[in-house]
Amino acid sequence: SDLLWFYITQGASLSQIFGSTYGVYAITSELVIGLLIYLVSLARFFTRDLQKYYSRVAEIENQLSKYRYDTLKNQLNPHFLFNTLNTLSGLIHIDVDRADEFIHRLSKLYRYVLEIQRVEVVPIATEVELANDYLYWNNIRFNCQIKTIFSLEKSDEYLVPMALQLLIENTIKHN
Repeated sequence: SDLLWFYITQGASLSQIFGSTYGVYAITSELVIGLLIYLVSLARFFTRDLQKYYSRVAEIENQLSKYRYDTLKNQLNPHFLFNTLNTLSGLIHIDVDRADEFIHRLSKLYRYVLEIQRVEVVPIATEVELANDYLYWNNIRFNCQIKTIFSLEKSDEYLVPMALQLLIENTIKHN
């Protein structure tokens, strides 16, 4: 801008402006000041975008924690526990060995749920094993009226934790 100002108002040529120390100083200082203003504004925009990014990451982590809590709460809802304990109470008087097996499988379920809280996927074979335990409790509860067959061709595939159990639960609940 000073260069243009000198060129227009003072009638100085470009060679005169670049030839004088004042002209070089003016041009250099303008470039440095312009560059500093550009870098400061760039840093401001970068900082703003970085803050947005970190707040979004925190929001997603919060949602993930809430999702994990809700999932755990839904998987171990009191209704399921109430039905399971009622079934166990009736079974204790009829068949102690089956009641013992029932308790063993129930403790395995709760241990499994505690272990998978931070896991996104689990081997499908593990889920099938849990589903078999879940069906075992329901077969005792419904007097062996549930018939199932699991055919597992590939055991190296993965599934969301408790998905198979939830599917079976909904199938039983809603016929």
